[in-house]
Parts: sequence; C-alpha cells; structure tokens
Amino acid sequence: MTSAELLALSDERDRHLELRLAAWREGYRAGLSAAAGEYDAGYAQAIADIKRVQHGIYDHFRQGAEAERRRWGPGGRERFAGPRPGGYRGRKASAA
Repeated sequence: MTSAELLALSDERDRHLELRLAAWREGYRAGLSAAAGEYDAGYAQAIADIKRVQHGIYDHFRQGAEAERRRWGPGGRERFAGPRPGGYRGRKASAA
C-alpha cells in the first residue's frame, strides 16, 4: 500500500468513527431528555422498593431469631448438646 492509500483509509476510518460518535451522542441526548421527567418517579419508586425490602429483611431476621430459639432451645446452638432438666442421665451403676 502506498502512503496515499493509507492516508485515504485512515481518513475513511476517521469519518466512520465521527459518524458513530455523532449517532451515539444523538441517541444519548434523546434518551436523556425522555428520561428527565421519569427520573423523579423512578427515584421515588426505588426508595419505596428499598424500604419494602428493608422491612422484609427486618421481619425475616425477627422471625429467624424466633425459629432459632425454638430449634436449639433456651441456650441456643452453643448449649444444645448440654444436659437438660429431666433428660437421660445414663445407666445407674449396678451393684455387683
């Protein structure tokens, strides 16, 4: 390839890039102007969703703590294997 051909190819690629950037810029501006009115409504909806999820998480942990207490007993998981009142104490040593 000659230098003139390379220069022409470079110019063609530059024009192609400029067209792509212009198209992207126009699309971005159109989307930005269309979304400007929807931004506030979307933000309010997102805040409401976050609060709903936070409330659900709080309920989940509150219910989870109650389920853990029922599952493992009064001492929790750490004391589960320990002796319990009225539990089996083992065989009595037989008088031999």
